[in-house]
Amino acid sequence: MHRILFPIGVHHSVRHVLPPVAALASRLDATVHLLHAVNAADLAHYGDPSLFPEAEDFDRHAQTISERALERFRNAPALRDLRVETEVVRHANAVTMIVEAAERLGATWIAMPSRLKDGGGHLVPGSVTAGVIARSPVPVVLFPATPDADETARSFDRVLMPTDGSDAAETAVPRARAIVDALGAEVDVMRVVPTGTEPAERKRLRTALARKSADAFPGHTVHNHVVEGDPGRMIALFAEAYRVDLIVMAGHGADHPEAAGLGEHAEHVIRHTTCPVCVVPTDRPHAR
Repeated sequence: MHRILFPIGVHHSVRHVLPPVAALASRLDATVHLLHAVNAADLAHYGDPSLFPEAEDFDRHAQTISERALERFRNAPALRDLRVETEVVRHANAVTMIVEAAERLGATWIAMPSRLKDGGGHLVPGSVTAGVIARSPVPVVLFPATPDADETARSFDRVLMPTDGSDAAETAVPRARAIVDALGAEVDVMRVVPTGTEPAERKRLRTALARKSADAFPGHTVHNHVVEGDPGRMIALFAEAYRVDLIVMAGHGADHPEAAGLGEHAEHVIRHTTCPVCVVPTDRPHAR
């Protein structure tokens, strides 16, 4: 059974991604686990602790506010026909709390808003989202956290799987296949090559890509594409032009192996597409 872990309480923008998260859950027949994260070091927005005679009274007050917030989410129209679980967790570190909750619950997906934090549009090391991507044992789906995100209906019929031919990208293929199998989707497999690549080389790469794709996604309709240009830009353009429902990318590719969970091309895709992006863990010690 699929279970989508959806942390709330970290960003107000999570409200905008409820409808697409619900659409994914419906497609997978998944349970949605709403996790309200309460930062133990930052309780000021729950009120003034000095107004409560005992620390336990303030804790109960904070717990009540969190439970009410969860109830509002649970009763949102988008979630009414789904199986929904709720939980309040106090934490000192949001990344550790989310990753540990995914492992404890046996979550198969983590859903988060794709907020880019440094002003220049980058998922910087140290942000909650980047930390979860770097440490998650399961795929993390980043949903555009914009007010109009809930206006875009997603059927999750079409999945784009970019590959750069790196070892990291290849190790992500089995997980990508599991995602495509679960969705029952058709697949576009895409390889972006430098501008000016010789036609004979493009033909060779296309033949090799078709062979690998047939082995990777048996039983699915697969479309193979070898295009020239900047990888991040071409992936984002393709996703918008062909109305892709989900982009599946490896957490690391050949482009930026030192990044905190994402390469620069993946960051560009997240910034420039309205399509959810699923970041798949590569084979590393903590990924299961």
